[in-house]
Amino acid sequence: MEDINVDFFNILFEDKEFSSELGKLIMASGWLEAELIGYLTKKLDKPIKQKSTLGQLTNILVNNNLLTEIGEYHYRDLSEKRNYFSHNLYSLFNFLIEESELPSKKLFELDKYNFINKVRYLKEDFIAFAKDVSSTKTNKEYLK
Repeated sequence: MEDINVDFFNILFEDKEFSSELGKLIMASGWLEAELIGYLTKKLDKPIKQKSTLGQLTNILVNNNLLTEIGEYHYRDLSEKRNYFSHNLYSLFNFLIEESELPSKKLFELDKYNFINKVRYLKEDFIAFAKDVSSTKTNKEYLK
């Protein structure tokens, strides 16, 4: 087994740009969740738990036929990627989980920009989805 790559974790941890983008991702995720709770409360005419996770909200959308198959894929993908960045970075660099779309071996300091960009693009996706939900009328059959 290789040595733990906590050096790269520490590079990301100390990097202000990465930390800023990760914080914005978490905020954008909360924005989307809040928009979904409001949408579902109106659409289903019943209260939705304020502490519902994105995965739970996606399941509610799916169970009520409010997403297309493609929409379901996108919402589940957003949730999975957000959870990965929120919960698994240290485990990735500690080799407790396998590499998936992010590398964990043979990283150099400049590789931090790959991580920054991944988080930035994911944040932008969350913002786009939050705006979409915010602008969707509840009389439409599906969310986009």
